[in-house]
Amino acid sequence: MHAIPSGPPEYPEIMTTYVICGEKTAIIDPGPSNSVVDLGFVDTASYVILTHLHIDHVGLVKETMERYKEAKIVMKSGYRKYLTTDEGVRRLNESAREVLGDLVDVYGEVEKTRDDVIEVEDGDTVDLGGKKISVIYTPGHAKHHISLFYEGMLFAGDSAGAVLNGVMMPTTPPPIDLEGYKESIKKQISLSPFSVGLSHGGIVDGKFLEEYLNLVNKGEFNVTEEDLDIGGEKGEMLKKHFRINMKGLKGE
Repeated sequence: MHAIPSGPPEYPEIMTTYVICGEKTAIIDPGPSNSVVDLGFVDTASYVILTHLHIDHVGLVKETMERYKEAKIVMKSGYRKYLTTDEGVRRLNESAREVLGDLVDVYGEVEKTRDDVIEVEDGDTVDLGGKKISVIYTPGHAKHHISLFYEGMLFAGDSAGAVLNGVMMPTTPPPIDLEGYKESIKKQISLSPFSVGLSHGGIVDGKFLEEYLNLVNKGEFNVTEEDLDIGGEKGEMLKKHFRINMKGLKGE
């Protein structure tokens, strides 16, 4: 398994793409369209798995699918139109701008990709050739959010927080189903993962989930904007993301 920075040039480490190599290879969340991700070591890929359809996770799907001609997109059932139709992509980009504002210009917009999709539900598996990735439906952050469980490791997408600049941060942008979000984290805790792959922050210990849920339940994170003021574009991106996610957490 490989964890690769896949954010935009302004802040590559803000996103992490995961690659699971087996008899078949799976790329999890390739990143935004302006991603700096380097997948040069991946000769072939069978699957491009999307934890959810936010632009910082799926913007690079079109380019990735053009590179790996045999790959299939794996995503939550019922939402393929947001990647494979003009109207769906337009709506996806519009909704992103409503929430993220000018951060959309940093990440880049999503472009339509080919309709080569495997739709999955909770409990389905993705076969890597002997070893299988389990699909866990984890709504809350988004209705179309799934997590992935593979050999004791949970790939949580944005369903269980972030760790950026060493600071634990919420992933609760509006509009969010906060109760569903909490239930999804409880579901993940019940799996007893030894480690968790976050899309924003890389790999953390499995115990992270309980600590994070405790903060979400309190509705408070011990973070100030000074903690996030690391200068330049990075600092501005961190502060904007924190403000957006705290609005969702507080129901604003």
